[in-house]
Amino acid sequence: MTHTDPLDPRSLVGIARESEERGDTARSLELYEQAIEFLKDESDLELLADALRWKGTLHREQGETEAAYRCYKESLRYAVRCGSVGSKAHCYNCLAIVSQRRGNLTECERLYMHAADLASKAGDVRLLGIVEHNRGVLMNMRGKFAAAEVRYASSLSAFEKVGDGQSVS
Repeated sequence: MTHTDPLDPRSLVGIARESEERGDTARSLELYEQAIEFLKDESDLELLADALRWKGTLHREQGETEAAYRCYKESLRYAVRCGSVGSKAHCYNCLAIVSQRRGNLTECERLYMHAADLASKAGDVRLLGIVEHNRGVLMNMRGKFAAAEVRYASSLSAFEKVGDGQSVS
């Protein structure tokens, strides 16, 4: 690829992820938007679902819950269309986080359970660890301390299994 060729959407997503890691949210959102526009015309629906979800998480981290929710719902539509169980699991986890922010804890619990089931089916142990941690937080918020402890232990076990030292800590 020469410097005059437009970047392909995969490269745009990669650069967006790098910008996100550096904390350049505005640049990252701009790059995700460009990639998403290109990806809507392509057949890589799984990458499109991921890019939409990552964009949604940036919005969520900026306190823009409604923008995040819209991205997550659109991401879920593409994850369903392409049949990616892992992408669907990630989407349900993110939608549960939004429900938790909104105070809809019953819906949140349902979504986390669905995300955990799909993460397990996808064989994504790290995601299962994330979801189990989130479920532990929810149980703790509800005063269900024994249930929270079970979820935290499950989360820790998953992170240890995949060697994710940062999440273990």
